[in-house]
Amino acid sequence: MPDSRRVVSLWHEPRKIWQMAMFDCGSGEVLAHFNDSAGVTHAALSPDGVWLAITTWRRPHAFKVWDLQKGKPLVTIKPELAGVRMHDLDEIRFVNSRKIVVSDHRNGIVFAYELTL
Repeated sequence: MPDSRRVVSLWHEPRKIWQMAMFDCGSGEVLAHFNDSAGVTHAALSPDGVWLAITTWRRPHAFKVWDLQKGKPLVTIKPELAGVRMHDLDEIRFVNSRKIVVSDHRNGIVFAYELTL
């Protein structure tokens, strides 16, 4: 997180399906669990600490933007390009608090999105 007091990590405990957890950096305490049935491959935090963006591993490949305060996803976006079979979305980053880039390196494609949430 931008304040360096919290971190969101992809995390799993045997026989549980927590795929993301927010930790307190000072104490190591788990502050929140985030579960997504589509699975999580990559994650990025917005610079202002409001949004969490994740790529999913279940088909069709997509990315989701989560509201960290509400602890739930707000939008799912499935990048598409006519005539191209999408592979894994393998990177996701915030350029600023509203702009996200996501890539499919097998196809050499980078998508950019401006959030209007």
